[in-house]
Amino acid sequence: MYAKQLRYQCRSNTNGSLTFTQAPGIFPFNTDGFDIGGANVLLEKNHVFNGDDCVAVGNGSNNVTVRIMVCEGGHGVSLSGTDKIADVHFDNITSRNSLYATRFQSSLDSVGNVTDVTWSNINIINATFPIFATSL
Repeated sequence: MYAKQLRYQCRSNTNGSLTFTQAPGIFPFNTDGFDIGGANVLLEKNHVFNGDDCVAVGNGSNNVTVRIMVCEGGHGVSLSGTDKIADVHFDNITSRNSLYATRFQSSLDSVGNVTDVTWSNINIINATFPIFATSL
């Protein structure tokens, strides 16, 4: 299991959650808040303000729960793969001032299995594309 975060500033709140904020006015690509690949991952009570995916769940991920999150200014919560992804749940997510709120990314030549993925209780405030599916 891995969960990688890229950040310019990190603040820990008293309830154990984290806030990741990128330098104001600077939103380069590839600044994902969290990239998840692996099994048995719980990511909760976080606030990410960035210019890319708030959370990206990739190939090989299973039994992943992402909940109680605020995502601002980027690409929301994303499923970023098409192989060996199972039992992934995004719940109680607020997406604010984002390009995408929820996204499924794949590629034209990809082959694989994705099963049991849910997005529920998604609160969208000012997203250009609230639900978006794309191939790279």
